[in-house]
Amino acid sequence: MGGRSLSRKVRRLRRRVYRETPVATWNHVAELDCGSPYDELAEMLESGECGVRSGGAALALWRVVTDRGLRAWCYDFGFPESLTHMVTVVEVDGTLEVHDAFFNLSYPVGFHVLLDCLRGEVAVAADLERRDRKVYLADPAFEPETTMRWLEAHADRELAPRNGLRRFELLWDWSAFARTSAELDTAYRDL
Repeated sequence: MGGRSLSRKVRRLRRRVYRETPVATWNHVAELDCGSPYDELAEMLESGECGVRSGGAALALWRVVTDRGLRAWCYDFGFPESLTHMVTVVEVDGTLEVHDAFFNLSYPVGFHVLLDCLRGEVAVAADLERRDRKVYLADPAFEPETTMRWLEAHADRELAPRNGLRRFELLWDWSAFARTSAELDTAYRDL
């Protein structure tokens, strides 16, 4: 399979993982077993009792692409004491592509060029996929009231509750993350 075709396949897999890995309130974040095949991970998350953060989404994408014989790695960055983010780096015809299954995006340059741009303070715009939606599993007993109000006002729709959790379908992007994540304030203080 050629590079362009393989890149499209990896993007489709990223979109699938984005849709199949719900985000969850902190007390419902799953600990994923990297030794499990992707289908088992997806089945566990389909139960509606747990979701992931960026590390879980990156690990799920890593699992699905390595299950298909591709070489891939998870790359974690940020502030270890407050906020980190993890992406999946996939080798496609000798190029290391950076994919983010948590926000459903990729970068138009390879991993090493992306790092060089960061070092040189050159912004690289991500290619964000906007047509897919992600489910947010909200525990009303644990979520701040402001987060619940934001979800009610901005989600595309609310799905039927499951196991005491409210479920919202929405475009999960940086803006949604910023409006629902308490750890962002701590990260800003670290800056």
